[in-house]
Amino acid sequence: MRKDLAYWFIGIITLILFWQILTYFFTPYEVAEPLVVFKSIYTNYSLHIENLYQTTFEAFMGIILSCFVGFIIIFFIALFPSFEKIIYPFIVFIKSTPAVAFVPILILLFSKPLPNIFVSSLISFFPLVIGGLDGMKRTPEKFITLSKSYYGSNIETFLNFKFGYSLEGFLTGLKIAAPLSVVGAIVGEYLTGGGSTGLGVFIATNNIKRVPVNLYAGVVLSSLLGITFFLLSNLIYNVYDKRLHIRK
Repeated sequence: MRKDLAYWFIGIITLILFWQILTYFFTPYEVAEPLVVFKSIYTNYSLHIENLYQTTFEAFMGIILSCFVGFIIIFFIALFPSFEKIIYPFIVFIKSTPAVAFVPILILLFSKPLPNIFVSSLISFFPLVIGGLDGMKRTPEKFITLSKSYYGSNIETFLNFKFGYSLEGFLTGLKIAAPLSVVGAIVGEYLTGGGSTGLGVFIATNNIKRVPVNLYAGVVLSSLLGITFFLLSNLIYNVYDKRLHIRK
């Protein structure tokens, strides 16, 4: 654990040093200095907390919605295997179509912040479903044969054998989907105008006003939020792996 934290610390310091080096090749209006940006974040912490809260709420609701819908789809495919052939084209359609293309429709149908939540969910949805389905397909054939030999139904086979493998794939997909939900929330705010708060709104506003310090501050906070979501999803995976031995 300490070794991993050391690597993270080295990586962050290296990134900041590279950022500082870039300031010598660009003007302050193009690349703001790291120290100035961090000072701005500290000085305006109350505003940033409000923006972080709004974006965190939208990203969290987006990933929760993705998990719920994704698990329902996986469960139905486990019960009715032929259902995968019907639903898979729709899953690919959602993935292949840029989420931003749905934004105008979502704005027409729903009031804020629902469009941002749905964009977050659309972006984070695919890794969860594909991960869960791939995990379920890795269930050893001998377990399925054993279940059938005892006349086990599809739901019994899923709960007794396929669920653990599906859970592993689902939680692996969560490590990808969680930070993507932050991306979706920020993209939604950026395109819909979000409201008065949110990191996407903050970034878009300061981009228009040409305030590079605040613009970089928004990017830094967005990155930290995405990293936080990834670490939390990784923690969930490790906890469930330790308690349920899902990889076994």
